[in-house]
Amino acid sequence: MNKKIFLISLPRSGSTLLQRAICSHNKISSSAEPWVMLPLMQPISNVIQQSEYGSDLAKEAITDFLSKNGGKKHYYESVRKFADNYYSTSEGSVFLDKTPRYHLIVDELYECFPDALFIILWRNPVSVVNSLINTWGHEGKRWRLRAYNVDLHQGLNNMWAFHNKHKESKRVLSINYEDFVRQPLNITNAIFRTLGLEPMESIDINDSLNQIDGIMGDKTGVAEYSSVSGEWMQNIDVFCNFKRRNWMRGYIKGKGGIFWDEIGYSESDLLNLIEDKRNKMILRDGLEEILQFSKLVFNLRRFDRKKSITDIFKLGELR
Repeated sequence: MNKKIFLISLPRSGSTLLQRAICSHNKISSSAEPWVMLPLMQPISNVIQQSEYGSDLAKEAITDFLSKNGGKKHYYESVRKFADNYYSTSEGSVFLDKTPRYHLIVDELYECFPDALFIILWRNPVSVVNSLINTWGHEGKRWRLRAYNVDLHQGLNNMWAFHNKHKESKRVLSINYEDFVRQPLNITNAIFRTLGLEPMESIDINDSLNQIDGIMGDKTGVAEYSSVSGEWMQNIDVFCNFKRRNWMRGYIKGKGGIFWDEIGYSESDLLNLIEDKRNKMILRDGLEEILQFSKLVFNLRRFDRKKSITDIFKLGELR
């Protein structure tokens, strides 16, 4: 049975880079993004799921079954046994599971795995959105954020609440991406010491590249660099019209200064990052919003034709 690390972050927050740095230690192994805990925790969490067989009914049935057969405690024991077997197929005495959307089940994971280490990775939200659009929006040409609403809103809120609840716990480490790329050796050695492992004299992220296999994870940025450095600090270039800038300002101000201060960012500094005088691609962004909402309606109606447009709008805020 190996020790476990859960690396919790938003997409495009540098988690693949941190994963490679951590896995440069010969006692730690990983896979690109397992995702395996999401379906296992879904029945006992608040995660919304759509499926052909009817997730809502299944969740109700599982809850009823558990109430008569040992409850959540017994379920967690079963999940731990599965995880011990599943993760033990990898080499190393420590296994790192890096799956960005674990932010949806982070409380359940913490309760289920009382001996695991949780690393919360933060990144400047302007850089996160900038990277999302550059990576999956045709290099900034398409403003496609609807698919990541669940991360940017519910996910970030979950991470913030988890951080506040457990910031005195030795099982939870909060790390800012910007600090990591400036001091990679100090940050990774702090993680190794927390795990009771020997610190390293240097970090070589190429050592871990081959052993972290899988189809998920960052296939763009990590291929361009062979070391951790300030080069990983991205230029902000996607806020090329007032619509995009207004969205980003609303997002930052909506969370509030106290929220950002708690995780190491200044609201005013974040707002300054999106100052731009350009107004390009406004019509394209409007058409993109219509297209993305149409896809959402189609997918939701596919599973439940009784859903009203009001229901779809509410779910759209989570997707």
